[in-house]
Amino acid sequence: MPYYITIALVVISLVVIAVIVLRKFSILARIDVENIEVEKQRLVKKKIINDKFKRQLNKVGQRSWKIIKPVINLIGKIFVGIYNKLIAVKDNYSQNNLAVSKPDDQALSKLFAEAHDLTNKEDLVAAENKYIEIIGLDSSNVQAFQELGEVYLTKENYQDAEQTFQHVTKLISGNSAEKSLELAKAYFCLSMAYRGMNEFGRAEENVAKSLEIEPANPRYLDRMIDLNILTENRDLAWQSWQKLKTVNPDNKKLDDFKQRINEL
Repeated sequence: MPYYITIALVVISLVVIAVIVLRKFSILARIDVENIEVEKQRLVKKKIINDKFKRQLNKVGQRSWKIIKPVINLIGKIFVGIYNKLIAVKDNYSQNNLAVSKPDDQALSKLFAEAHDLTNKEDLVAAENKYIEIIGLDSSNVQAFQELGEVYLTKENYQDAEQTFQHVTKLISGNSAEKSLELAKAYFCLSMAYRGMNEFGRAEENVAKSLEIEPANPRYLDRMIDLNILTENRDLAWQSWQKLKTVNPDNKKLDDFKQRINEL
C-alpha cells in the first residue's frame, strides 16, 4: 500500500477518534452536572423522610411504653410472688425432709465410736471417711466437723483443716457456756491450722479470740506466747508470759519461753 494512503488513513482515524471523544466528553460533563444536582436533591429528600420517620417512631414508642409499662410491672409482681411462694415451699420441704431423715442419737453414737476407734488406730483415711459419713447424715453436727478438722491437723492437711474449723465457728451459735467453750476450741484449732501454714499473724488473731472466751486457759496462753515470739511482738509476749506464769506457775515451758523472749 502506498505510504500516502497509510498516512491518510491514520489522519482520518485520529479525526474520528477526536470527534467521538469530544462528543462523549460533552455528554458526560452534562450528565455529571445534572446527576450531582439530582443526587443532592435526592439525599436531602431522603434525610427529611428519615428524620420524619424517626420522630414518628419515637412518638409511637413513647405511647406504646405508656401502655405496656403497667402490664410489665404487673407481670413482674406476679412472677415475684410466685418465686417467693416456691422458695417458701422449698424451705418448708427441706426442713421437713431433714426432720424425717436425721438419724437418731444411737446411730450417731455408733458412728462416732467407730470413728474414734479408727483415729486411735491411726487409720486416719478411714476415720476421715467415717466423719464424712456422719456429716452426710447430719450436716449441722458440730462435733463431727470439729473432730474431722482435728484429723486434718494430724494429717498436716492444714488447708482442709482451716476450711473445716471456719465452718465450725459458723455452725456454733448461742450464748451458753458450753457453746462458748466449743467456739474457743474451734478458734484455737483454727490457729493451729494457720500455724501449720506459717501464717503466724492469722494464727495469733484466732488464739486471741479463744482467750477472749477463756483468758486463763494455759493451753491457749502457751500458744499465744509461741505466736507472739514468731511475730516478734515482744511486749505482748511478755504479757502472755506473765499470765501463763500466774495461772500455771509449774509450766515447764516458762523458762524456755523467757529465754526466747529475751532474744527478741
